[in-house]
Parts: sequence; structure tokens; C-alpha cells
Amino acid sequence: MTAIIAGLFTGFSLIVAIGAQNAFVMRQGIRREHVGGVVAICALSDLVLIVAGTLGMGVLITTHPALAKDMTSKGKKRAQLFHPEGRIDALNTFYSRVAGHD
Repeated sequence: MTAIIAGLFTGFSLIVAIGAQNAFVMRQGIRREHVGGVVAICALSDLVLIVAGTLGMGVLITTHPALAKDMTSKGKKRAQLFHPEGRIDALNTFYSRVAGHD
């Protein structure tokens, strides 16, 4: 899966999760009050916040290259800890190092 598709799915998952904003939009839709305006404002604010967060992280990583390496390392450790295949991969890496195959 490419980075763009992964990013889109992450963005969609943030938007789809039922939160206060989505509950408000659904309530306005059920009442049929200002539906178009509410949806437009919420969609625009989500877009602005996602773009700002993405660009901000890009600037942060560009200006601090060590941070990118550190975040990658911590992300890998978290994936190995919480994802079943990651744990298996971590064990395989551990055992290959113990056996001297690394």
C-alpha cells in the first residue's frame, strides 16, 4: 500500500469515527437544520487541520532529521509490540541475532 493510500485511509478513519463533531452533524441532518452549511464548515475545518498537521510534521522532520530516525525506531517497536506479525518478526530478528546470523 502506498503512502498516499495509507494517509487517505488514516484521514478517513479520523473523520468517520463518531465524535462530538460527527454527532453534531448527524443531529443537524436529522433535524434538517442548516445541513449544507454545517457539513461544509466541518469538512473544511477537517481538511485544514489535516493539511496543517501533515505539513507541520513534514517541516519538523525536515528541520530535525534525527527526530525522523527516532520516530521510525519507536514506531517499529510499537508495531512489533502490538501487532501479532510484528511480534513474530521481532522474535525472528532476536533469535537470528542470538544465533549470530545478523
